[in-house]
Amino acid sequence: MSSSPPAHLPSASRNTGGLHRRCLSSRNAAHPRPPAPVPGPHPHPSRDTGDLATEHISGLASLKTYYAGRTRITDRSLELLGRMSSLERLEFWECAALTEAGFADLSGLPRLREITIGGIPAIAKDAARLFPKKVRVTIG
Repeated sequence: MSSSPPAHLPSASRNTGGLHRRCLSSRNAAHPRPPAPVPGPHPHPSRDTGDLATEHISGLASLKTYYAGRTRITDRSLELLGRMSSLERLEFWECAALTEAGFADLSGLPRLREITIGGIPAIAKDAARLFPKKVRVTIG
């Protein structure tokens, strides 16, 4: 079976190899198969994010929510976030370099209402003790 696009597609589309199916609109039912996966690696945009990125956002005085998933941030990022008094909701997922000592830097955030910590083996299930009672802590 040929991987070239159907002849009825414009030449620009045909020259994109197997990616042509992603460009078909729903009104063009000439190709009944679902789109082929885009070849090559698919890097997750946040996986290369580290402490430098946190330094860049640390000046956002009205930031209320912060999420980090599978990033390279360290306790340095938690130290920076701990100075951002506007933060209300935090979520960390599979950030392997984070420790309980770093999370303690977040405990003094005056507006913090909720923190979710998941997939971080170094964090004990009782790490909720690090935060004031007013903060809803989810650890999983």
